[in-house]
Amino acid sequence: MNDCQPYCAAGKFHTYPVEVRLDRPQSWKKHPDLQHFTRLQLVYTDSTPAQTHRVVTYKLWD
Repeated sequence: MNDCQPYCAAGKFHTYPVEVRLDRPQSWKKHPDLQHFTRLQLVYTDSTPAQTHRVVTYKLWD
């Protein structure tokens, strides 16, 4: 993750270990026999970036 200090173009990248979780499978509208995950979660397993929660959730597709 870029720390953007003093600004993003001059910032430094830092790595953080995470667990990646995919869940909430749903059927595709055009292909109901196939499923896709609708939620992605990143769980930081050690330290977290500044201003970041330990668990970050992203919605995938509507």
